[in-house]
Amino acid sequence: MGMLKLPLGMLSIPSTLLGTALYSSQNTRTKITCMKRNLCLTVALLLTATLSFAQEKDRYTVSGGVLGAANYSKFRLEDNLPGVESKFKWGYAPGVWVNFPMGNVLSLEAQAQYSRIGSEIETAGIKTLNQELTYLSVPLFFKIHAGKYLAFDLGGQADFLLSAKNKTTSTTVDNEDDFEHNSLGVLGGVEIFPRGRVTIYGKYVHGLKQIGENASSAPDTYNQQIQAGLKFKLFGKRIPGTPPPPPAPVVMDRDGDGVEDANDRCPDVAGSASLQGCPDKDGDGIADIDDKCPDVAGTAKYNGCPVPDTDGDGVNDEEDKCPTVKGVARYQGCPIPDQDGDGVNDEEDKCPTRAGVASNQGCPVIAKEVIEKVNFAARNVFFATGSYKLLAKSNQSLDGVVSLLKADESLMIDIDGHTDAQGSDESNQVLSDNRAGAVKNYLVSKGIDASRLKSTGFGETKPVADNNTAAGRAKNRRTEMLVRNY
Repeated sequence: MGMLKLPLGMLSIPSTLLGTALYSSQNTRTKITCMKRNLCLTVALLLTATLSFAQEKDRYTVSGGVLGAANYSKFRLEDNLPGVESKFKWGYAPGVWVNFPMGNVLSLEAQAQYSRIGSEIETAGIKTLNQELTYLSVPLFFKIHAGKYLAFDLGGQADFLLSAKNKTTSTTVDNEDDFEHNSLGVLGGVEIFPRGRVTIYGKYVHGLKQIGENASSAPDTYNQQIQAGLKFKLFGKRIPGTPPPPPAPVVMDRDGDGVEDANDRCPDVAGSASLQGCPDKDGDGIADIDDKCPDVAGTAKYNGCPVPDTDGDGVNDEEDKCPTVKGVARYQGCPIPDQDGDGVNDEEDKCPTRAGVASNQGCPVIAKEVIEKVNFAARNVFFATGSYKLLAKSNQSLDGVVSLLKADESLMIDIDGHTDAQGSDESNQVLSDNRAGAVKNYLVSKGIDASRLKSTGFGETKPVADNNTAAGRAKNRRTEMLVRNY
């Protein structure tokens, strides 16, 4: 752009009197910083004040509509130029708006406006140019409601340049290139009837961003704008709040348990309504004043005491089939049975129907001579060397064992086979198994039921003498027979 000569000495400024945003000036940055701090403080104070007065109990939905407003604006010149003055200029701003409630006191509102602003410039008292700027303006602000009839607006505004016209006394020039394509500012305002169908409002927008584009020699230039207008609500409604319930009647309740004294059996001790205001420490459902055992849970049948346990066996008398004799629960409070009466109960008695002794697990004592005959027979069992073939000289001893078993069918025999340490573990184990089995087979062949006989080989694992001597090895090669009656 060329330079417009103004009649004030040699002063020359751009035709728009607008320059590029030059924030190199420390004074300018300091002013903006202070202004932002003051704005934050103002927001905090207004929030505190209006929150304390908010009495609304109604709820509001999202609302919106259209608006129409008048603009009264001018440029703010940061550098004073002698004889140059920016004057207010009228404009207009139709638009739309939408409001989002954030409770009864606070809401967030966004607008979109087709806004025409600008400024007139006088030099030495003579109007030398008339600048018009048309923006798509987008205000975004918080609305703080101070009751039903008043609200305060605080927020910001972004402006997007649509057109720019520079009018002098003789010419009109499109000069969009002389301006930044967007502008930022902060706003504050007031609204009357903010939730009505028609709202009256006014606001002030303070530009924060320099709007000049290509005039480095011009003063720093900012928008400032006063706007007043009407908003018309097209949608949105109020949802009435629920009125508070009537105050509860005053009742007397000295112990504070929720049961009126007139109906409280224990008016000075907190209790439960189900027990007419009386406590129940043991939680058995019987009020302490009626409970003979107030610290131990019981039943109404026994006046709040537990069911008795006369014999103290842990089974109460109502479930105890032997209430005067200690027993166990699995026999319904009776002692464990002892069918044969030998003092060894049936659960531990291997012979529960034959009286015996505890040392023989409840079975009768086996006669000493029977044990000796079986042991004698075991010592006289012989096999062929390295074999499990019984030698004929063993038969007489084993036949004696057969006679004992036939004479007393309660007797049983455990046959254990043992070897010395000659040979491998595996071969000795097999040999001992086979020798014990050979003795069992002989007894079975003589008519003894196999279920009364048990044969087990132990190989060389249970020596009774030194395997390093011939005499010791001879003792380790043996057959043992244990007679039992269970």
